[in-house]
Amino acid sequence: MRRRRLRRNHSDLLKRKFTSVMQGHQNTLQNFSDLVEATLDLDELANHHYVVKAIRDELDGVRDSLDDFHRQAGKDLKLDIEKKLQLERRMSTA
Repeated sequence: MRRRRLRRNHSDLLKRKFTSVMQGHQNTLQNFSDLVEATLDLDELANHHYVVKAIRDELDGVRDSLDDFHRQAGKDLKLDIEKKLQLERRMSTA
């Protein structure tokens, strides 16, 4: 009985001190890995060419267009785009 209780206590201690912490680090590292894969052209990386995927350029173009529309809407509505007509900038994951 005492041996089971000690084993359970050690198991809980190991989970708290090591396993949970390592899982947190693994999740963070996985998120970073996903970001790298989404951003870099890994096919080109095999040839020692470090290329950012074109999708980032397209995204920048879309953001620039949104900024232009935002400025024009502020001008048309005669509103300060920094104070009264703010453009929400949230990244959504599809």
